[in-house]
Amino acid sequence: MIRIQRHSTAISLSALVVVLLIASCGSSEQKEAVTPAGLDGNEMYGQGDMQWVLDNIAIFRSRTDLISPDRKVVTYLRDLRKDVTILIFMGSWNVSSQIHVPALFASLQQVENKRVSVTIVGMDRRLRDRDGLAERYEISALPTFVLEHRGVEVGRIIETPSRSIALDVITILSTSLGR
Repeated sequence: MIRIQRHSTAISLSALVVVLLIASCGSSEQKEAVTPAGLDGNEMYGQGDMQWVLDNIAIFRSRTDLISPDRKVVTYLRDLRKDVTILIFMGSWNVSSQIHVPALFASLQQVENKRVSVTIVGMDRRLRDRDGLAERYEISALPTFVLEHRGVEVGRIIETPSRSIALDVITILSTSLGR
């Protein structure tokens, strides 16, 4: 009788382990690998935030410091009550990135709203990144600004804004999200 209980317990534990393994493999929330931002020579790779770019790539810091923030943009983003992610695909070597990214940074530096998050993705000269985001987001030109609300893209600006990068960002957000 004792042997049967031990055997039965072993089978039950084995079955539990199998069920847990199956459940964990089938989990829909798999963590993606993220390559932290770094420099290869003077080219950014990986994912970082605005402060990392400003601290590590001099041309972005100097150009951001020369630009006055757009008060309308700062006010809109500061008062925004919805979660927004701004993904910026850029090349530190790319002239358009060196112009348009600091133009947005100047306003974003003034925004203190935890609902607005910014992720910078460093791209190589073949428009690829180490985590495969460029392929997933179908990036074809730099810089590309992808605006998301709750993980769903609500708009993007590719290479050159129609008015200014900061105004185009709030135009997209106000059209799709309101305030």
